[in-house]
Amino acid sequence: MPNTILQETHTIINYRQYNILKILLHRHVQVLIGLFLLSALIRILFLELYWPDPAIAWDDEPDYLALASYIKSGASWISSDAPSTRPLLLSIIISPFQDLGIHSIRILLALVSSITPISIYYLSKKAFMLTHSQSLIPSLVWVFYPPAIWYSGLILTESLTALLITIVALLLITIRKYSKISLIITIGISFSCLMLSRSSYVYLPILIMISSIVIKATTTNTFINIKQWIIIVATIVIITSPVIIRNYNSIGSFIPTETRLAYGLILSNGDFNSPIIQEGGYDKNSTNVLKYAQLANDNASYAAQKSFVLLAIKQELSSNGKIVPKILFERTINFWGSRPDPFDSQVTRNDIILFIVWVPILLLFVSSFRFYRSMEFWIFMSIIFYAYITTIIFWSSPRFRFPIDSLVIILATISVLRWKPLGNYRARKSND
Repeated sequence: MPNTILQETHTIINYRQYNILKILLHRHVQVLIGLFLLSALIRILFLELYWPDPAIAWDDEPDYLALASYIKSGASWISSDAPSTRPLLLSIIISPFQDLGIHSIRILLALVSSITPISIYYLSKKAFMLTHSQSLIPSLVWVFYPPAIWYSGLILTESLTALLITIVALLLITIRKYSKISLIITIGISFSCLMLSRSSYVYLPILIMISSIVIKATTTNTFINIKQWIIIVATIVIITSPVIIRNYNSIGSFIPTETRLAYGLILSNGDFNSPIIQEGGYDKNSTNVLKYAQLANDNASYAAQKSFVLLAIKQELSSNGKIVPKILFERTINFWGSRPDPFDSQVTRNDIILFIVWVPILLLFVSSFRFYRSMEFWIFMSIIFYAYITTIIFWSSPRFRFPIDSLVIILATISVLRWKPLGNYRARKSND
């Protein structure tokens, strides 16, 4: 009889625990749905109330719309006529919605961008063992972050890349404890999507691979082993192979993303004496850019164009190398600065707003370097460092920093929540 009573009591306790867990899970889902809806509401209201005409494409948007139209047409992807000057993923996403119009596409992208706060929630919670409430802080910062609201309605790659950055970081954090084959393949897929969203991230897997080798050589920890890297690289090659085949078929080079690298290099480094380049910008009217344009108009091969660009930059470095530190300094200031357009001579209301928002975040981010003993911190910093280094090779502005702003905001939040070295919290159990 006593055993029966104990079994019944144990069953009641388990049932109560199950009900409590079910209620908590239900509330958790409600919070995440609320986070998404709040983000979507703010972004759509901004689109409807602020934009003069959401149905008109501007800046680089027509390029992505034209690529989407080509994809929707079903034309051959390995044809030399296939567009190759813009990354592919954004146009793939919007291609089924071409008939709905530009306004509807903007709303779609605002909804896609509203997934990012949820990804930030899981990333901050997983990386730094935060509670549910603590994880909401960086997510809510992102919901109300002015650049995130602004870019959400643009038919450009900034918001999509920001989402993919958080996903890649989350997967890299997760693989340290769980090395399932499905997770490894998912990392390869995520890297591929990131490369097809923003060409500047094409070498990020290489940096992560080097970091994993260094970690293995200097510590007893294994981040990602050789077999896992083989699977990741194989996945990347398979997914990007249509682009590689297209580029080889059209320009004779193995390039897994867009073909504008040579143009971007000469645009930013064609004349170091140019005042705008010395301010960290680009110059479309420099002599070398005009010569490059003539080569392109004469249908010179990609190899010839690339050779001209490399030779021109080499000559600039030889003749005006003393100016390079100043240019790199200006590009660094533009990258980490708060001004959305650092080349505008006028200080605008947006400059003031973003200064108030960004400077405290940046200062708190700098203070987070005291967490240097955390592996998660260095995963974040590897991605941030990569974004910075690959940007200052070209011209620079906060637009190119934006995709990694979510990581900066998370580290700034951790800096507030943790006033002791993070290593002291490793033994701390999560409250969830």
